[in-house]
Amino acid sequence: MAPKVRLPFWRLLIIEDNPLVQLGMKKVLADCHNLTLIGVADGGLLGIEMTLREKPDLVIVNVGLPGAGGIEVTQKIKVILPETKIIIFTSHTNREEVLAALSGGADAYCIKGRDLDVLTTAIATVAQDSIYLDAKIAEIVIQSLDSLNRKYTGLISEREHEVLRILVEG
Repeated sequence: MAPKVRLPFWRLLIIEDNPLVQLGMKKVLADCHNLTLIGVADGGLLGIEMTLREKPDLVIVNVGLPGAGGIEVTQKIKVILPETKIIIFTSHTNREEVLAALSGGADAYCIKGRDLDVLTTAIATVAQDSIYLDAKIAEIVIQSLDSLNRKYTGLISEREHEVLRILVEG
């Protein structure tokens, strides 16, 4: 169940190519009375076009999209509309894709196939200007930090590394 946080009044755009996932998201998000669904795009290029035209406050993006992938979509939206919140909602857990999405400006990264209520939790988190990471994604980020730490030993102290780990784990 999502935390009890007062959500801002946000205009939402969904960029997802799977009609069943679209339907599931709409059903779960229908209970979020402060969200107004302004559209659904079934491809990356259409999603970028709709975002630039409609200027939503929040965009939920799949990574594996036809036309332009979700990482490219995220990067382009954040360059033009940096205040727009972007939640990645995908089955992709590849390290390179995760890191590219996050470094491209994603505000949250959620894995499909789990409880759909994760979306409301992610929305509540980004509404507080925080980053939401699924536990598996946080693990990938921590492993990447560990790899960097081993590569650049001495650039950050053990304590700084510990603080980073705590921040990522929440």
